Amino acid sequence: MKKVIISFLFVIFCINLTANDFDPAKFESGNGDKTSPYIITTRAHLEYLTEMVNSVPGCSYDVYFQLNENINSWNGEPIGNRITFPFQGTFEGNGNSIRNLDQWQTIDTDGVTGLFGYTSNAVIRDLTIDGGRIYREEGTYSGSLIGHASITRVINCSVKGVEITVNSNATGGFIGYGQELEITNCSFEGVVTGGNNVGGFIGRIETTNLNGKESIINNCYSHCVVTGIRNVGGFIGLIDEPWLFAFTEIENSYSVGSVFGLTDCVGGFIGACRGGKTLIAGCYSTASVVGSSSSVGGFIGHDNAYRINNSYASGSVKGKSSVGGFNGYARESLISYCYAVGPVEGNEYIGAFIGFNTGSAITKCFSAGAVVIENMFATEDVNISGGGFAGISGGGAITDCYFDKQATGTDFALSTGNLSGVQSLTTLELTQNSISGVVESFRRRYILQTVTGKLQTANVAHL
Repeated sequence: MKKVIISFLFVIFCINLTANDFDPAKFESGNGDKTSPYIITTRAHLEYLTEMVNSVPGCSYDVYFQLNENINSWNGEPIGNRITFPFQGTFEGNGNSIRNLDQWQTIDTDGVTGLFGYTSNAVIRDLTIDGGRIYREEGTYSGSLIGHASITRVINCSVKGVEITVNSNATGGFIGYGQELEITNCSFEGVVTGGNNVGGFIGRIETTNLNGKESIINNCYSHCVVTGIRNVGGFIGLIDEPWLFAFTEIENSYSVGSVFGLTDCVGGFIGACRGGKTLIAGCYSTASVVGSSSSVGGFIGHDNAYRINNSYASGSVKGKSSVGGFNGYARESLISYCYAVGPVEGNEYIGAFIGFNTGSAITKCFSAGAVVIENMFATEDVNISGGGFAGISGGGAITDCYFDKQATGTDFALSTGNLSGVQSLTTLELTQNSISGVVESFRRRYILQTVTGKLQTANVAHL
């Protein structure tokens, strides 16, 4: 009996040791639980946290840390520098900052960048990264706050004045790659340059579950210059949902700045959406967009089976083929109560609202951006086509939609003529007459944007 008790106590001791591998003496105070987190006030404290997470697997699981002072000139390794050594605890920024985050390609990681490299079952809250540079010639997942985030909650965090240049699988200003995320009240301001899957806020979101919500993003924004090759967006580069019933939800968020993509799938808010049933509501982009190939849009470059409502785009859009003021290419999506007012330029399948539509249901939407059939990327004769609402549309249903024939410069909804369900109106009719409840909604918003030069998300959240 005595041996059993001793063995039992030994097991309990080992469990406690595993859950509390950190040495409290290496922090200001605390024991790592929720009521008494480890307090970080110096660079040495943060270095110790990094060293432990990067060398002792699972040591941070359900352990609490709190930053009580600003940390200046941080150039250490990411916290969680390999996928087998993720950060798995709770990090409370407590309103403090990491200032001047510098990471270069000599850092010993598997190619991940960020204050946190890999996170899993983690929470990061009330933290600011203020200034910095991140550079790697080749990388895996690159962000400033987190490189690769899995089952992670981020609340009230901001990154400002950071420049990221990494050719990786996913490069984002805030987070490089994410799955099962919950992000609220967060932002990124800076410069992002990468390869494929590049976003001002998140580079790539991927779903992993067969059904149910996968990631939720609410009340976030990006204000930056974004440059990449393919799947490039002012807010998110790529949302990839291979499972039919899994979906991401993005609400009350926006992007500002400029977006450039060297090839296709380039958008002011999202570069490309693939599969799934993602919901985007109450969002907007004022970013200027340039894509040197196809599927270029003021809001989304390319989307497949997505739901978008109460959203708008107002930036200029330039591309080659399938270019739209709101959406470049849409397939079997549901789009409602959205509009685009930025000028659109291209040379094949150009529309003030959508460039190329196949099988999508579009209702109560509006366009008022000039359509220009001329493109700096044109190298050969193409099928020139442009419309006040759509470049080309086949299948699906377009109902109760409108376009400003004076602003767009054409009397035709489609490049080849009229489109059932789309009505052409003059600017006066759109801004002064109340032809229907739908136009009245557009009228209020359109006048507000014309007068103020901007429109807040709150004004489009409910029509």
